[in-house]
Amino acid sequence: MQDTTYRHGRVLLAGDAARIHSPLGGQGLNLGIGDAVDLGWKLAATVHGTAPDFRLADGTRLGDLLCEGHGVALDFTAGRCLHDAATSGKGRIRYAAGPVRDDLGFGALLIRPDGIVAWTGGRDPDPEAFRHAAARWFGDPAP
Repeated sequence: MQDTTYRHGRVLLAGDAARIHSPLGGQGLNLGIGDAVDLGWKLAATVHGTAPDFRLADGTRLGDLLCEGHGVALDFTAGRCLHDAATSGKGRIRYAAGPVRDDLGFGALLIRPDGIVAWTGGRDPDPEAFRHAAARWFGDPAP
């Protein structure tokens, strides 16, 4: 059985209990290790006070954007160059744009609903590359 939430207060769920996986082969092991690695760096950053959560200028946090279970497109470019590409599939991906305190050198990111980065774009991200990544992770947009 898979739980419906990965966090409740200060309790985090990771590893085999957080995923549905085939009991055959090493799939469960790989998923559990992947969860642990992904969670580990986030916990370490939090403990050291370095806010692995992007915060937009209006105060919106990446964590807030992910809580509905959709993918998130973060666009840090001044011209909001991913707007059309990210909003073409209604409801597939949540789009958020604006400056952040520390963009870590990115111009844009596509975040999966589980918080893992699926795609990154530099200071001048390519909307077509974004569309390709979004279609790979979230399917082709509805016409």
